[in-house]
Amino acid sequence: MCSKCHKEKTRFYSKTNICVECSLDRDRIRYREKNPIFKKRGRQGSDLVGKKYGILTVVKRVENNKGKKAQWLCTCDCGNEKIAVTTELNRGRTKHCGCLRKECTGEYTGRKKEKGYVLLYRPKHPNARKDGWILEHVMIMSDKIGRPLKKDEHVHHKYGFKDDNRSENLELWTGKHPSGQRVKDIVDFCVNYLKEYKPEILAIT
Repeated sequence: MCSKCHKEKTRFYSKTNICVECSLDRDRIRYREKNPIFKKRGRQGSDLVGKKYGILTVVKRVENNKGKKAQWLCTCDCGNEKIAVTTELNRGRTKHCGCLRKECTGEYTGRKKEKGYVLLYRPKHPNARKDGWILEHVMIMSDKIGRPLKKDEHVHHKYGFKDDNRSENLELWTGKHPSGQRVKDIVDFCVNYLKEYKPEILAIT
């Protein structure tokens, strides 16, 4: 008879009066007490905080959905937030917040900022990086001159605003251009700005 469950048993654990079944239950309890990642109903899911899935970065765990599936708050490279399910992230089904749209051509398009510059997701463009992103001002200049930019060609923002990718603000250089802006370019920008928003100041001067 087992000294723990008080039932007639034929198999006992290692020369004791405890049956094998009770001994296994005791070992499971001890293991769960020593390992806080285990609960009564089994092991918890993996911690995904800080992991990267496509252009999503997991920030924190949030409340489970209606189907009792684990959910995570993620931030997208474009700046938006998205709540995603663990299985969808691990299986690669959720990689962005929706900013990358699949067009009929089968190409993904997206937009984000990096160090002040605007980038577009155009993996098939000749000037795109290995990850598929291209600087918007590079793509605009490429379209303007009708060919991809060469390795020694760079695009300069004349007015100094990195995210102002209007054609009149872009200038093609061979080799690296110096830092800063020409005084003439800044003056032209200021004059044009005043003409549009404060023309009376120009009339006074």
